[in-house]
Order: sequence, then C-alpha cells, then structure tokens
Amino acid sequence: MSSTQPTQREAALVVANRNRDALATLRAEARKNPQLVIDALMDPPEYIDHLLVVEVVAMARRAGIHADAIRLLGIDAIEDKVNLLQPVGRASEATRYWACEHGFANIRNRPVGGLVLPEPPVMRIAPRALVAA
Repeated sequence: MSSTQPTQREAALVVANRNRDALATLRAEARKNPQLVIDALMDPPEYIDHLLVVEVVAMARRAGIHADAIRLLGIDAIEDKVNLLQPVGRASEATRYWACEHGFANIRNRPVGGLVLPEPPVMRIAPRALVAA
C-alpha cells in the first residue's frame, strides 16, 4: 500500500468533517435567515438526512423561541397525524412541507414575512380544517 493514498479511515474522516462544517454553517445561517431551513427541508442535502425533521425546524427557531413553541408544534403535528420524529432523509415530501408551513408560522409570536414556500405537494395528509368540516 502506498503512503500517498489516504486510508479508508482518513477518507471517512474527511467526509465527516466536511459534513460537520456544512451543518454548523447551516445552523449559524439559519438563525439569520429561516428561508435556508425551508430550502434545506424541501430539497435536503445529504448532510442533514440523519437529523430529525423537528431538529431541522428548531435550527431556525432557536433565535428566541422557547421549548413551549416546539411542544405546541408537536401537538399540532399529532393532531394532523404528521410524524416530525423521523429523519429528514426518510420523511415524505408532504411531511417536510407540513413542517415548513407550520414550523415557521410564528417566531417570537410575530408572523414571519418574506418566507417563500414551494408549491405544496399532493397531500396525503388531511389538514385539520378539512377534517373538522
């Protein structure tokens, strides 16, 4: 074996460090610009596939939000039969869209303006308003 070629362990370490750096950058930028989290949820990069959907939403909400807001988001998810405790890589497009739509509705009790949601996917989840009607 040549000493100039990296070992499998070294190559894996390089990839892990690259992913860690990208995730740290996303976390830091998400506090300033929640639109980045919406974009990441709707078209997830490989380095967030292992994170839970609720963890990704919480990245942008940490700027001044309390645990109660995340708890209330969880209650809404249960009522709408949406599972936010699954990895982003395994979550359906409808689940990720629901998280974007409901997770960013209110930060610090102020409506968030200027956030752009993509077109909703074909929903297999019945929103509460339609179920109650």
